[in-house]
Amino acid sequence: MSAQPNPDLQAPVALVTGATSGIGRAIALKLASDGFYVIVHGRDASRGKETM
Repeated sequence: MSAQPNPDLQAPVALVTGATSGIGRAIALKLASDGFYVIVHGRDASRGKETM
């Protein structure tokens, strides 16, 4: 799943595991707001879509 099929190749990239809830989700959202291209990973795909 991808929310942005053509990422900005100049932006820093972050892979956040456990990004569907709790601290991982908060970190993913913060990194995205700071301009990172964020790849989220978690056990629940529907919650992952909510994070994106």
